[in-house]
Amino acid sequence: MQFASRRFLVACVLSLFPVFATLSFAQAVSGTVAASGTAAREQEPVVRLDTLVVTAATELPPPENWLATSIPGFEVYSSASERASRKLIQDFEMFRIALDAAWPINVTVRKPATLILCGRAGFDDFIPRSDLADYSKDSARASATLIGPEQAFIVIDMSTSSVTLNDTTYDIDASSLGATFDVDYYSILYREYVHYLLSQTETPPPAWYEEGVLQIIQKMEVYPKYIRIGELRSVRRGQGKNNMAVVAPVAGDGEDIETSDEEDAGIPGMETIPDEDFNVALDRRALLGFKDFFGVTRDSPLARNPIGNNVWAKQCYAFVHRCLYGIPNKNYKAALETLVARSAKEPMTEELFKECFGVTYKRFLVELRGYIGLAAYQYTDFVVKGKGERIDAPAREFTLAPEGDSARMKADALVLANNASPSIPTLRGAYGRGARDPEFLASYGLAAHAAGQTELARRMLSKAVAGKAKRAAAYPAYAGILLDDAKAHPEASDGVHITPAQLTPILEVLFAARKLRPALPQTYRTIADAWIASSATPSNENFVVLSEGLVLFRNDRALLYQSARILLRMKNNTAARALVEFALKTSKDDAERERFNELKLQLPTPPPAADAAQDSSATPDGEAQQVSQPSAYEVKRTKVGTPPQQQQQPPPQQQQQPQQ
Repeated sequence: MQFASRRFLVACVLSLFPVFATLSFAQAVSGTVAASGTAAREQEPVVRLDTLVVTAATELPPPENWLATSIPGFEVYSSASERASRKLIQDFEMFRIALDAAWPINVTVRKPATLILCGRAGFDDFIPRSDLADYSKDSARASATLIGPEQAFIVIDMSTSSVTLNDTTYDIDASSLGATFDVDYYSILYREYVHYLLSQTETPPPAWYEEGVLQIIQKMEVYPKYIRIGELRSVRRGQGKNNMAVVAPVAGDGEDIETSDEEDAGIPGMETIPDEDFNVALDRRALLGFKDFFGVTRDSPLARNPIGNNVWAKQCYAFVHRCLYGIPNKNYKAALETLVARSAKEPMTEELFKECFGVTYKRFLVELRGYIGLAAYQYTDFVVKGKGERIDAPAREFTLAPEGDSARMKADALVLANNASPSIPTLRGAYGRGARDPEFLASYGLAAHAAGQTELARRMLSKAVAGKAKRAAAYPAYAGILLDDAKAHPEASDGVHITPAQLTPILEVLFAARKLRPALPQTYRTIADAWIASSATPSNENFVVLSEGLVLFRNDRALLYQSARILLRMKNNTAARALVEFALKTSKDDAERERFNELKLQLPTPPPAADAAQDSSATPDGEAQQVSQPSAYEVKRTKVGTPPQQQQQPPPQQQQQPQQ
């Protein structure tokens, strides 16, 4: 049996041998034929066919319809309904009139501003990408302020009237599913506008003061015959007008307060929470210690306008309100002004607070808790003088915006939000339908550059520069692309640097940017980068251009570093040492200091020299915003509540007295 199995196996192997042999022969023959065919093709001349160009109609994205109008200081674009947009803008203009009267913020706005009203999906695209990581179920956004060196945008979400938050944002019954928080985009617009104005001051105020001011101003009431500021209108549950710490709503000039035609009922099982005053929002809630309270920075998630009665924002409201409107005032208004000014120049410590207010953190926190529980304060009315005089604003007419203008607006805002990609289809559609204005081309190129589409950016920016666009940022962006091209193909003999012939067209673009306003630091940074990449050493006359940039942007660290490198190359050790020493003196970053220290090691030992004169251009004092009395208004102050019987000692007498 075993012998039969072995004989069967041998027969199977022998039967397969012809197949293997046939395959091996076929492979050998095919290899020989392929080799001979390849050799034959190498001997034949290459025939180049004519270039075949395929053209076809590309389906363009549909146009986005935006309404447009303008008001003093703002271009307005809206995707909401015309009726809602017109009403919001009219009320906004009345608010600006009232703000100039009740709380003037004296700033010089040097850049154009645009107001974007989102009435459909798409608002989330305008939220800065850096803020998305801060989102959670207990925070949300309905507005954004985007500020760049050339322009600024205020974006308001008008597509929603409420957001759903969990119970960590507002103290509600633990058995409930969460809370539906009302979104009042009128107040949100007022808030963002004041935030924008304060950002334009030479020394922006600390985050806690700015938040307190925003909370007070967005609650300001504007009626045709008077303005009221500082009044607390929220009423705790179970309390009413008999509680002297709260005041019932008051109608103005015999008119009822307007309410929305559509009331959002919220989500079943969830409580609808309005934006409350601090006396209600902080009721039975633990306050932050002042060390943590003052430690919140401008870039903190708490300071980025989350919707919700968060403790920090409402505590800012309570603190600033106590200092400005609380009675007895105890000279707190002057103390607040001093604290704001000094905290802009020195670290915020309990010792500094005690020097201004005359009390410790703990003692003032106890007083603030009592003020929240039973506020005794004095709000202010500004009554319009003159018979027939009223606070009013005209109704603005909206028209359909040209597609190129609205696409440019959207792209510029999204670039500032670091989210340029969603604007590319909109720009492509407008370009495909004939938009060719140099400013549109500049925005298209900058958006493509920010989105990483270099070839598209090159085409659009080259056309914008050739068309003499007035958008200053387009020029250094295009010059940067040209510089990258030159560095990728260096023509100098060392194979590393670019030649003067490659440098010249780059500098020509950048020198054209120097004639435009506003001047931008990236223009001078790119000039410095181009000289660093060049085989030629700049002369003193060439460096005058960089000196111009150093005067305009003395604290631009990248420009300082590259300029110091160039001065080292020019053997101008004295000037290089001055830049390095200035950078080391003003730097607060360890990695940055290390870079400048490496440059310092390349400098020769300095000769003995006389002491240099101290720089007199110190940081300006912080500017405290004050309530002034305009001549067109009669000021009336109304006391509310009963002040406590025990009074603390006033702060030291050397402090500045409050301005009347």
